[in-house]
Amino acid sequence: MRRSRFIALVSMGTATLALTACEDATQTTVFENLDQCVQSRLYSQEECQANFQAATTVHRQAAPTFASRSDCEADFGAGQCEPAPQQQQQQAAHGGGSLFMPLMLGYMMGSMSSAGRAVQPQPLYRAYEGGARGPFRTAGGTSVAARPGPTTVDAKSAVAKAPTRSATLARGGFGGRAASFASAGG
Repeated sequence: MRRSRFIALVSMGTATLALTACEDATQTTVFENLDQCVQSRLYSQEECQANFQAATTVHRQAAPTFASRSDCEADFGAGQCEPAPQQQQQQAAHGGGSLFMPLMLGYMMGSMSSAGRAVQPQPLYRAYEGGARGPFRTAGGTSVAARPGPTTVDAKSAVAKAPTRSATLARGGFGGRAASFASAGG
């Protein structure tokens, strides 16, 4: 009799887990630029502009930074990196040299998640993986989509607060080569 109760409890737990997993998924949309958002007609021009601006602000604060342009370009490709904002440069001035970060190659926006939390606009980046352009990733390195358009993401990743600062990487970036990333503020 104990065994049948155990099986019933395991079955109930599995069903609860499945329902929880469904609740954690939320619809977002990935765009490569502002024009793509406006042309999609999924959102108003005002929504597209506001979300693009919010993602750009997060990009300046949370993009992964690198100690040299060559380290950044090793992960993101030639010509795909820019100097970090002046504020980050000043914070790193004690170590000498300049900081570099990848270009924002897209942004993610959405409405409310099924849990009732607003999905925050986030900048997206694309590193090279195995010689090809990888999927869109958040500043924290979470993969969200292989291509622009509607997508379903884990709500916890989509609604997580963006980091307020990023760690400087000596070399390596996303994926298994990451040295470190700042954790989300909370």
